[in-house]
Amino acid sequence: MTSASKDTERTRRRPRAEWIFLALLLVAATGQRAWNAAAIPSLRGYDGPGHAAYVFTLVDEGRLPHPTEGWSTFHPPTYYVLGAGVWKLLAPLGPDAVQFGLRMIGALAGLLAAIVLYRCARSLGASGPTAWVATALFLFVPSNQMAAVMIGNEALCAAMAVLAIPPILALQADPTNRRAACLAGLTIGLAIITKYNSLPLLPAVLVPFVVRRPNPGTLAALATLGVTLLIVAGPVYLRNFLVTGSPVPMTREIGPMQKTENSMIIRPRQVTDYLWIDPMAIRRPSLFQTGPLRARLANRNPAMANVWGLTHASIWFDPFLHRTDDDFHRDGSPWGFLLATLGLVPAAGMLAGFFLAVGSAVRSRGRSRWTPLVVLWSFGVLLFLAFSLRAPSAAAIKGSYMLPIAGAGTLFFARAATALVPRARKALLIFSACTAIWAGLFFTEKLFSNSPGTAEGFKRAWLTWSKQLPEANLDGTILYFFPEDGRGKKDPSG
Repeated sequence: MTSASKDTERTRRRPRAEWIFLALLLVAATGQRAWNAAAIPSLRGYDGPGHAAYVFTLVDEGRLPHPTEGWSTFHPPTYYVLGAGVWKLLAPLGPDAVQFGLRMIGALAGLLAAIVLYRCARSLGASGPTAWVATALFLFVPSNQMAAVMIGNEALCAAMAVLAIPPILALQADPTNRRAACLAGLTIGLAIITKYNSLPLLPAVLVPFVVRRPNPGTLAALATLGVTLLIVAGPVYLRNFLVTGSPVPMTREIGPMQKTENSMIIRPRQVTDYLWIDPMAIRRPSLFQTGPLRARLANRNPAMANVWGLTHASIWFDPFLHRTDDDFHRDGSPWGFLLATLGLVPAAGMLAGFFLAVGSAVRSRGRSRWTPLVVLWSFGVLLFLAFSLRAPSAAAIKGSYMLPIAGAGTLFFARAATALVPRARKALLIFSACTAIWAGLFFTEKLFSNSPGTAEGFKRAWLTWSKQLPEANLDGTILYFFPEDGRGKKDPSG
């Protein structure tokens, strides 16, 4: 074989090996998510019964609930409409199959998003190994993998936000591209009717039109974008306004939701809580871990009043005790500290990539391909901070609330790694890959950690709240998934 033919053979093997490694990553993530979706105790996750009750109402009564009648009914309907279809399809197989299906909506959407992110990273100049590690971080960062198998809209929203990135980048390259404008309107529209914290996609998609002088081609693309957005998302926001007086209604200040929020206020927030990371939030990344006392709501960790400390802890661990039992929140347990510490390195890489992208955006006067991602990430952080100022509860500082900008953060990490000299890049990629793999192993149910069992107090609390929210179907939901607690279960699918 000649030297030229050997080079040709190597060139053919590289793409094949690249896709094999990506496929192995996706198979591992699929298996882990499917296992967790089946093994985690019923309704575990952020407001699990509230989200499930939203779907229950759609299935049982065939109507979209009023935004303020239930625990989670203020959310836009996309996830819940999909969930109703899954519930009806799997109802003959029983509650466990229904729950598995509801959890896998976000899990499968996240896998599709991972493929899209990988391709985006490669198109933005990242090497195969860099794109692979960035994608692994996206899949296995604890906040994302926990959200992926919860009943709720967060993982689906994160995936929708990622699907909007390619058409936004295409518009930035050519703002006259009406096909990209239509796709951007569709994906952004679906994202913002999945969860409100994806709204920062709107200023991001306007960047291509703002940084250039208007012409008939750009105006036509902008009109296409606007019309598509109105068709997809307009009815949801119009309904919200007509029935509540606000296009973005909330229920945090209503009935039992307000009481629960108030119970998680550690202390009034201070300016300094936004200016640094309290090291004790890394040392004890738990809302409840304060010395040798048992982990419970009354035993709060004062370090979690620090906004960035709790944010980092909820991205890289489980400070709210949804996927780890008490043992992992006791003083002296090394596991939370280990994960939170390991997560500092990829987090630093992401921030470095963000500032590199800012520099590129400034030098190009906004025409860099990175500019929309900078705007998306910046507005996402600002929205997160604004929400934290409005809601003083620790429950308002969840890393999962930043998932709609996780795709941009993933690409920033790839940008930073690409900018390093080869040895430093290799060290960063190996360390970050090991961090992602360890996080995946740690949050594989029954391998290292176990989710808390669904205690009697959990069920009693939700049944009590159901009396204060009589239209919300919380009682029907609890009795469906825990038929032993009532005189038989009601199957809302009939």
